[in-house]
Amino acid sequence: YYYNLLNAQQNRLPDRLMDGYQPASQGLFLPVAPHSTYLTIYAANEVWFALGDMTMAEHAAILGMIFSPHHTGARAVKRLAEINLVNGDEAAAMKYLRLLQKTMCYRDWAERRIPGKQTAEVCQWLERKRLLLPATDTLRSSADIPLSLRHLLRNNSDNTLACDYLLCFDLLNKDIGAFAGDYREFAAKKFPSRLYAEGLLIYLAGKKASLDEVEKWNIPPQVLDEFGDYTRLYEANGGNGAPLQAKYGKTYWFYFHYATMKKGK
Repeated sequence: YYYNLLNAQQNRLPDRLMDGYQPASQGLFLPVAPHSTYLTIYAANEVWFALGDMTMAEHAAILGMIFSPHHTGARAVKRLAEINLVNGDEAAAMKYLRLLQKTMCYRDWAERRIPGKQTAEVCQWLERKRLLLPATDTLRSSADIPLSLRHLLRNNSDNTLACDYLLCFDLLNKDIGAFAGDYREFAAKKFPSRLYAEGLLIYLAGKKASLDEVEKWNIPPQVLDEFGDYTRLYEANGGNGAPLQAKYGKTYWFYFHYATMKKGK
């Protein structure tokens, strides 16, 4: 979860997604549900806060506090203060900042963020975070992750982090139809990364697209050649993945064919 977030913040999520094990889309978004652990609920707000969805971030942070009655750390309180500062709700932010002002370790942190007394560094940080906020809001289920990501992107098409998370979420769930639709809406003007090119080729092969249609997606020739080689090997070995793993084990094609989730996971 944190490794993916770090790569995303460095604009490397699609380049590194297949480098190691991925527990489907739970490596991108931690579940906040009755069966979730305290640790996953408590950490679930991190990605939403980075993406700019303060509603989802606040939802996860508050649940993290509710489900940890014996926890005494300040992390969730700090995050709730930040969320409300970004949203411009100074009264709500002060509720949390006043709590932190009473502590020895976080007094200075809180005082640098008090409205009207914020340091230049804090003001600059708030300006950057507010650029990600959507201008409109919509009713949605907290479980509908793609809807939240599409909402962010339809309000701000330059939110690269949200775009990568949406496309990678589709791919890890093997929802190729949704991936193609989201790529067409939010990323078609860009040159596709290797990962996205591999996903698009699965989509195009599934619909038996013509060569002319394939060319419209700007897929690199090398990836096209390797897809042809992968397909030949896959068919020649009757779907056995062992001969493919050495050369193609880190491709999305290999993940699409062979990655499975255990029942109940």
